[in-house]
Amino acid sequence: MKLGCFLISVVAVCSATGDPHYKTFDGRRYNFMGKCEYVLAKDSNETFMILQDSEPCGRGKATCTNAITVNIQGTIIYLRRGENVLVNGANVTLPYSNQGINIKTFKKRGIKITTDIDLIVEYNGVFNIFVKVTNSYEGKLSGLCGNFNGKRDDEFKTPKDRLVQKAVTFGNSWKIGDSCPDVETVEEDPCKNASTRAQKAKEECSALKKQPFSRCKKALDPNAGYIKDCEYDVCACEDNPKACLCESFAAYEEECDDLGIEIKWKHLKKFSKCSSPCSSAPCRNGGKCTEEGNSFKCTCLSGFKGKRCQKKGSPCSSAPCRNGGKCKEKGNSFKCTCLAGFEGKRCQQKESSCDSESCFNGGKCSNVGDSFECKCPSGYKGKRCQQIVSPCDSGPCENGGECSNVGNSFECKCASGYKGKRCQEIVSPCDSGPCENEGECSNVGNSFECKCPSGYKGKRCQEI
Repeated sequence: MKLGCFLISVVAVCSATGDPHYKTFDGRRYNFMGKCEYVLAKDSNETFMILQDSEPCGRGKATCTNAITVNIQGTIIYLRRGENVLVNGANVTLPYSNQGINIKTFKKRGIKITTDIDLIVEYNGVFNIFVKVTNSYEGKLSGLCGNFNGKRDDEFKTPKDRLVQKAVTFGNSWKIGDSCPDVETVEEDPCKNASTRAQKAKEECSALKKQPFSRCKKALDPNAGYIKDCEYDVCACEDNPKACLCESFAAYEEECDDLGIEIKWKHLKKFSKCSSPCSSAPCRNGGKCTEEGNSFKCTCLSGFKGKRCQKKGSPCSSAPCRNGGKCKEKGNSFKCTCLAGFEGKRCQQKESSCDSESCFNGGKCSNVGDSFECKCPSGYKGKRCQQIVSPCDSGPCENGGECSNVGNSFECKCASGYKGKRCQEIVSPCDSGPCENEGECSNVGNSFECKCPSGYKGKRCQEI
């Protein structure tokens, strides 16, 4: 195969297509819907490494390729859906050629990278990636594309060379960094519980068995996973099924091209939808695409903004809190502080009825008109019995005494003129024992009078 100024004899092809379906260099097929950046392929000599960045495509569980990064001997090429090509962080004009690397457009919106190191990378500008190598890399590769050793039963090897059985375990092991969560399961067939979409998908994907695609069916059987992947994608892409349908056609076309069978189909009237504005999946981060004449409009999910929903916005920008609730950013999400009488994550519910979370700590709930009332058990208080009763709550200190909680009890600091555990007693002038030498004290108004024994005199009987 002659590409640019290089003559490369392609022996093996790895593909990541649709949402996404992988086919390794050794031909093993599997599905993995990650929402992070992953090592798609790299060689053991660190000559090249290809990273795939995936994100939600639509508002279901499906994910699709958003961007790829190709590192060839230190030259970093960045390709993102709907954006310009970057080489080492700078925009470049195509065709581009430097240090054994050629980059050019192909098939209208795709990008093809050819090299002098027996490597070709093709990105069709939407969801599909193809990595092509010669036999010089046999047994020297790793990543989501497998190890290229001629065997299909040992493809799922982690970066630590441990063989695992599940695609999700294998896929998660090649994640870059810990900024996003692992995938827990492979989504079951989305057509299973969507009969209307399933029937539509079956009808539309059957085009792979008809002209002009049928001229390739002897060399590449469309029933060998291609129609199944197509139906899966059309059902999964609830918001923009045409993009997923057209990408399935494009993936089959590319593999036929590799076999030397050229298929021309996009110019045909029955495939005109594949040239429409939304067919290129211009909306990112789960945004919904709507066609407006020859252009498109993206309706972004909460937390994203921009023409293509490509920018992170404030989670509060969509005003998620209802009924006067106040929104506050909390990481990539939000928290609503509700006005009195409302509750729920978005303050969408009236505090009007008893449920399992109305009264806490064993409180008994009763409906009272449009609200409710909690009867709290001993030791608790508050509208929902959410507060612990403290010893000072009952106001045990009298006559202006200040109460302090001391363990399960209380202590009163009495105002001047009072005493006792609860400051309930008035302090008398004689309480301090002002009369000396066994003089007898008598209260006289706010003062005192001492009756001195024989031989003593003075106000306090202090004189002989």
